[in-house]
Amino acid sequence: QPSYAPTRKMELHMSSATSSSNDAPSFSFPTKAIASTSLLVALDVLFRRLLKKLAIAFPSSLAGCGTLFGTLLTLHAINNEWGDKIYGLLSPGAAVLAKWLPVFFVPSLVTLPLAPSMGSAAELAKIAAVIVGGFYFTLFTTAGSVLAVRKLQGNASKDDEASSSSAVASPATTPSPAPKAFSDST
Repeated sequence: QPSYAPTRKMELHMSSATSSSNDAPSFSFPTKAIASTSLLVALDVLFRRLLKKLAIAFPSSLAGCGTLFGTLLTLHAINNEWGDKIYGLLSPGAAVLAKWLPVFFVPSLVTLPLAPSMGSAAELAKIAAVIVGGFYFTLFTTAGSVLAVRKLQGNASKDDEASSSSAVASPATTPSPAPKAFSDST
């Protein structure tokens, strides 16, 4: 029996495609992901030290993100391959960090019970009133904005205005169904 060697390298996963029980599992060391993650962490440390040296009170991760984004856009505008190459270099590290992002938030959540209290019942009532009031304000301004845009486009009908001003809309004639975007065969 010929032994089968997997042709695809799988990072940190054991290959299950073997033809005999004598084949050893194949592992691949994720050097690209480690190097890319290390580069992103080094950039963050560099920005943190630079901002501290310049006495700028700004999050280093946000400064690095903006600078990296601007650099990628500039390189892509100069030469498409340069931006794509840097993106390809940093993508494995970004994928690792995105995968493990919840782990980085755990220390903050662990200290949550130690946070100072919110205050008196009156302060909590004020906060609740702002949240509830903000919700309804956002709801009604969004509805008003949609109606205003419809009116500007000439798509508003009297039924739209009547249904927005009254709680119970009167039954109107059912409009014809819109044409299907895709055929039933797909």
